[in-house]
Amino acid sequence: MHGQAVQLAVQGGGFNIRSEGVALNNASEGKTVQIRTPSGRVISGVAGIGGMVEIKP
Repeated sequence: MHGQAVQLAVQGGGFNIRSEGVALNNASEGKTVQIRTPSGRVISGVAGIGGMVEIKP
């Protein structure tokens, strides 16, 4: 997953946001992965299927 373009998904009370980023480490499904967003910010999320990463608000 390292260096792979991923899709970010954030869901919360009444909102759903999707974005893109680049994985900074390898992670299998269900494991924590760090992502660099287009703005340069580094965030953590849970790796999913097909390059999808779920971010908890």
